[in-house]
This record gives sequence, C-alpha cells and structure tokens, in this order.
Amino acid sequence: MTLDARRVLLIANPAAQNGRGADAAAEAEVLLREALCGAAVEVRPTAGPRHGVDLAAGAAGFDVVVALGGDGIIHEVVNGLMALPADARPALGVIPVGSGNDYAGTLSMSCDVARAVGQLVAARPVAVDVGRVNGEWFAETVSFGLDAAIALDTMDRRQKSGRAGTMLYLESAVD
Repeated sequence: MTLDARRVLLIANPAAQNGRGADAAAEAEVLLREALCGAAVEVRPTAGPRHGVDLAAGAAGFDVVVALGGDGIIHEVVNGLMALPADARPALGVIPVGSGNDYAGTLSMSCDVARAVGQLVAARPVAVDVGRVNGEWFAETVSFGLDAAIALDTMDRRQKSGRAGTMLYLESAVD
C-alpha cells in the first residue's frame, strides 16, 4: 500500500459468497504478506452478524483495516471504525467477496482477490463521506420504502435458497 502500512487488520466474513470468504481470506493474507514486506498482517474472521463492528472498534493501532466480504461486512467495519476517535481511526480497504459488492463497485475494486490486493497495495488513501441514520453509520447508500423492502426480501430469499446475485434482487423487485 502506498500509505505507510506497518500493521494491517483483515476482517473477513468467512460465510461471504456462500462460504467462499474463508478461502478468499487465506489467499488475501498470503498476498498481503508478500506485497507488504515486513508488515504485520492479522486476520480476524467474523463469528456471526455484527461481530465485524466489534472487531473494527478494536482496531486502534492498526494502519489499515481491510474488510473482506460483501456490503454487509463493509457496513459493520465502517460502524466499528466510526466508534474510534478520528485520530486513531485506521484507513479502510475493501476486498469484495460478496454477492452484490455495490460499495466495492463504486470504488472500482476488482472481485478477483489477487487483483483487489494489487489495487490496495497501489492505493492512496482518500477521505470519503459517511452518513448516519438511527444511530447506524453507512458508507454508500441508505434505503427507505420500496428499495428497503426489496433489499430485505432479497436477504430472506438468499438465506432460504442459498442463491445470490442480480437475478435474486430482480425476483424480489417483481414479486
């Protein structure tokens, strides 16, 4: 990373993309260690919903926190980082291994783990806006009404069917 990353925390959702998150985290760890010669890379997998918030809230002292998974883990990591004082807050990196990866798409991050690590290593930190609604921080969008209903239905369908992706979202929108 072009920023001075001596300590990197990789917060990974092992259940992301129907269980691919665990393998992707192992791959990312190896690639980050190789690319960041001498940097300490620590991997902490999430154990369930909202665990990413706690892991990120404990990230003071790290230079970079990388969220590996989908939009859900990014949301959790952002909420944890925002709990830290601004001067103790590490930079945020993203390795998209989710079903939608909307935020990563906005950042033009590759969904290929090796390419995403390469993008992170070459990255320069920039400030981004975050918002807050009902005590929850968000990094990209906040939904209300029909869009929120479709998102909730999509999550329910994903849990019941194990499927993911745009077609699942469209099915929720049409039903």
